[in-house]
Amino acid sequence: MSRIVPVGDRGAQCASLCVLASWLLLPAIAASSSNHRLVDGFPAPPVPRALQGYDGVTMTRARTGTVASMHGLISGCPEARQAKQSGQVVERVGVRGRSVTFVVGQAILAGCDRNPSARASYGRWCGTSGWNLVRRRVSDPRLDLCYDGHGRPVIAFGWINPVSRAKWIVIGQPGYREVYPVAAGLPVRVSTVSGLGGAGGAVFQTSQYDAAGVLLVRRKVVAAIAS
Repeated sequence: MSRIVPVGDRGAQCASLCVLASWLLLPAIAASSSNHRLVDGFPAPPVPRALQGYDGVTMTRARTGTVASMHGLISGCPEARQAKQSGQVVERVGVRGRSVTFVVGQAILAGCDRNPSARASYGRWCGTSGWNLVRRRVSDPRLDLCYDGHGRPVIAFGWINPVSRAKWIVIGQPGYREVYPVAAGLPVRVSTVSGLGGAGGAVFQTSQYDAAGVLLVRRKVVAAIAS
């Protein structure tokens, strides 16, 4: 396992990770789509035609812009003050989690995460993360665990690198799957409630599809705080 040196401290919940990525054969998705509301209370967007043959699929919402146009949204994120006004921002809203991802300079990917049941630590955000960005990819998902008022983890966030030709990244959740569109050529900030550990850990069941809905890769990513 390679040793990764972070660019400074990005928050109490953002530590170096031990990441194990392995191939995992998951049950096939089949049939229809689910009807979840997203964490902001609005209905999930329609499932793209290419994924409509898959069962239990819920679309997340992604919005892109610049630091200048989305300044109010990213306020409270520690790295936001260092980001260029022309820098890219991707906001993502899922069934349980909400996040922003943005570029600081040319070499750092930063972001903040939210959940209504989690204790806020940075303005409205329950966690913050940052990592080296090399060729539009990160070498570490930067696990961020958000906790409730009793110190129990309620949700985990992490970045997943899209593979070549990937249009959507799908994350397995209990009873359904969330679809995250790839946006702005950046790693995709996803969330999960699977495998949350009190000592710090989470499991991301990932699959990636191209624009035609063809499966490109499936991986199980187990993220844990390094000892």
